[in-house]
Amino acid sequence: MNKTWTRIVIVVVAAAAVAFWVFFDKQRAPEHQIDTTLNAMPAWQVIKEQEPALHQRILDQMAALQKAGEPEQQIIDTIQPQILHLQMSRLQNAPDANVVNYMTINMEQTAAIQKVSDDACFRFLYPMVKGGVNPMRMLDKDLMARRMQADADMMRAAYGKNRHTVTPAEREAAVEDVRPIM
Repeated sequence: MNKTWTRIVIVVVAAAAVAFWVFFDKQRAPEHQIDTTLNAMPAWQVIKEQEPALHQRILDQMAALQKAGEPEQQIIDTIQPQILHLQMSRLQNAPDANVVNYMTINMEQTAAIQKVSDDACFRFLYPMVKGGVNPMRMLDKDLMARRMQADADMMRAAYGKNRHTVTPAEREAAVEDVRPIM
């Protein structure tokens, strides 16, 4: 009789532990899922390494938005401009080869989204006007992987030994190049 009770208690305690673990794992699953997704992105790793304050601010924003019950797209629309702003600031200091690769893949991505729909393309290019799209849900994995790697390579190169510094002559030439269309 004593062995039977011991076994029952062990089974009940084990079942309670499993139920407790499953309950709390589901409670943190959305945060864990986004964190896992972001950590798989090369550009996020660069942000984590080179911009720890921005990295933490974005994590805090995502957690607050998730807690408020905001949908995935709202979270993307909130953090995407911050990452894009960082990328644009790095683009100025990246070597030409990285800039060309970054821009080429961005154009490929835009063309691929255009094939999905005009509305998706507009929302991709101008998320602040109509709400953005999640390109990871629209594009093939190969293109997304190349895009994410190009982002990371460009951002790292902007701080690397081959970092480009825009000279006053280059700045003036750029102004002259755009003057006819302005």
